[in-house]
Amino acid sequence: EAGAFMAAAPGRSRVTVAAADMSCDCAVIGAGPAGSVIAWLLAERGGLEVALVDPNLDKPWPNNYGVWESEFDALHAMMPELKL
Repeated sequence: EAGAFMAAAPGRSRVTVAAADMSCDCAVIGAGPAGSVIAWLLAERGGLEVALVDPNLDKPWPNNYGVWESEFDALHAMMPELKL
């Protein structure tokens, strides 16, 4: 059975529901930093029912601190002791 975790309002527990049973006002695709904040703002401040959708919730999110891979490469070339 396909399921999803639906976050609840503060003070309420999360509930696992079948995807077919879910309805919402909007869906935010991607649960990285930006998507998570946007979903929270829409729900908390906008009063909307929001679905935060991410196919990789069980995998760690690689925090790159807003840096592109080429910038890491350039930094590594300048400072190899950082072992980036």
